[in-house]
Amino acid sequence: MYPTTKINPVRHGPPCLRTFLNIAKLWKLSMEEQMALLGIQDLAAFNNWAVRVQAHDAAAIPMEVIERIGRILSIYGSLLFPEERTGDWLRAPNTHPLFGGSSALATMISGDFTDLRKVVSYLLGEIYGGWWSGSPS
Repeated sequence: MYPTTKINPVRHGPPCLRTFLNIAKLWKLSMEEQMALLGIQDLAAFNNWAVRVQAHDAAAIPMEVIERIGRILSIYGSLLFPEERTGDWLRAPNTHPLFGGSSALATMISGDFTDLRKVVSYLLGEIYGGWWSGSPS
């Protein structure tokens, strides 16, 4: 059995959010897109967290936000080619039934956490061949 570490929102949240902010910059995400991906409605709270984590100050990032960042990291890590990692793939229309002609980003910012999981599954299917039927963590 592998040892498990309980996620501490104060200890683990800030590095997660800093990493997300770097990816958001690379993907050229608007503030609204960033907040939608993270499931955040409170702009003041988001700005407060962003400033604090960039300054390496303590901040308690909610577990739901950390879990969403985990999915976004999985998506980023599944984009194998540099041109995909720039965010162009995210914004391009996609004919796969999951996207229905919309972009992956449009699916991801719908606000539903399960849509992030679906995009992770889609990308793992692209990597491993066919729609990946496992339950991504």
